[in-house]
Amino acid sequence: MFVVGGTKIVAGAAIGEGALLGTSSAGKAVALVAGTDTTKYVVGALLTESGADGDIVTAVINCAAPGRAA
Repeated sequence: MFVVGGTKIVAGAAIGEGALLGTSSAGKAVALVAGTDTTKYVVGALLTESGADGDIVTAVINCAAPGRAA
């Protein structure tokens, strides 16, 4: 089963719109930086900006083909 689509998620910090997303140890969305976070997997992108930890935001998630933030 493949899971790709839009959803609401809980942000783990302030995150800018369009940021690549991974997850924290608490299961919250965190921004990943391509070329820097090369050992972490990108599972989506943020569609709406997060102002702080705990904000509920909209993202596109692609668990069908996660890739490293290379």
